[in-house]
Amino acid sequence: MPRTLTIHTDNFDTVNTFRVDVGKGKFPATCSLYCGYQKAEDGIYWALQHAACVAAHYSDDEIAEKKRLNEETPLQNGDTILIEGSPYTVRVLGDFSNCALFDPA
Repeated sequence: MPRTLTIHTDNFDTVNTFRVDVGKGKFPATCSLYCGYQKAEDGIYWALQHAACVAAHYSDDEIAEKKRLNEETPLQNGDTILIEGSPYTVRVLGDFSNCALFDPA
């Protein structure tokens, strides 16, 4: 069964994150799902890569997120996933802030 992705809820959403294999031996990118790639409400789903950030203290939610992400397999180019019940194919763009697009399957 394909993995289901959910659009992020806010900037502190640690439940709906996922990782994308951006290739070239780089560490997988931690991402959130957005809709509206070229303009608001265009229906294009895409992955926004999170910037790395070091903190003096990590919340229990952040620790749980890191553990979950380390246990999940990162999305690969060509994988099929579900968004709002419909199948999409992962198209990895690379190690960019917009590291992946999701094309209707």
